[in-house]
Amino acid sequence: MATYYSLKNGKTARIVYDEKQSPSVSAVLQHMYEVNENPKIAAGRISVTVHLLSPAQRPIQTTGDIGRFWREGYPAVKAQLRGRYPKHEWR
Repeated sequence: MATYYSLKNGKTARIVYDEKQSPSVSAVLQHMYEVNENPKIAAGRISVTVHLLSPAQRPIQTTGDIGRFWREGYPAVKAQLRGRYPKHEWR
């Protein structure tokens, strides 16, 4: 089984396996900008849950559908966090 997920920006996120939950990765929101669907493992059969973190590494959102998050949830998250983290990129 895969142990790391390669992000589009060249960074990696560790895949966490838990008997009670689906596999997951945690990454700073800005590192996931180019990702439009959840990572998949096991030859594409298992979708990985994504835990999005603020620039301060604090959890902000957990999603099983990152494409939907970008369309529906991100505008509110961006509005809330942009003032708190003005030096970070907010697309």
